[in-house]
Amino acid sequence: MAQLSSCFALALLAATPLLANPSDTLLYADLNGDAKPDTIRVVSTADGYDVLNGCTITINGRAIGVPLEDIYHIEIAVRDLDAGDHQQELFLTTTGASDVVGHRVVRLGRGGPVVSNSLFGSISLVGDGVVQVQQWMGFWSIARNYRLDEESMNWQELPQELYQLNTAGTTTKPVTLLSAHEPKAKPAAKLKPKTEVTIVGCIPTNPTGGTQGEDWYQIKTATGATGWLQLKDFRDKITLPWQGS
Repeated sequence: MAQLSSCFALALLAATPLLANPSDTLLYADLNGDAKPDTIRVVSTADGYDVLNGCTITINGRAIGVPLEDIYHIEIAVRDLDAGDHQQELFLTTTGASDVVGHRVVRLGRGGPVVSNSLFGSISLVGDGVVQVQQWMGFWSIARNYRLDEESMNWQELPQELYQLNTAGTTTKPVTLLSAHEPKAKPAAKLKPKTEVTIVGCIPTNPTGGTQGEDWYQIKTATGATGWLQLKDFRDKITLPWQGS
């Protein structure tokens, strides 16, 4: 299927912000593809400290509760996750502590509404049911692709073998590169302080994203020496554009 344009894919067919106070929102959209609008009601609850601790989503009189924790803002949007199935989905986007943004999809199943697990980061719909998520990795941003499993309502990552970075840095301490992305690999090169390097790519070990010390990075020097290191083994040995630096 041809990819949707970014402008079309991100268009909110219906969006209503809910602030950190108990709220009651009503909207209509066709979630089951029968060309008739379904009645959607979203009621949020707060814990008394302007923090949302849950919401109830009711579609055509059938309800499901969604627990929340440390959430300060909710946005409800109707989007078409897969243009080929002739039905729309309800996206529940939450913003919490440290401005962490999570996304859940709500579908209308035979027994009523069902909710997916959360995806964290900035999302875009790229077509064929694929969602691309931009996630901050500490000194670079990774673009991961996911597809929603209809039975489990869990997001399944569509991983790449190697995510490209091409980020420049300089060693501040001696660094030993490994010949493969495994802890017991043989040394590939020993770098002295003040060696200019390029972080070529990354093999993440955690599918949920974030800065993970176990992730493997491919590193190359200006002279052509190439090797691998886990983030925990070079985090304090190579100058990199960390957030806030």
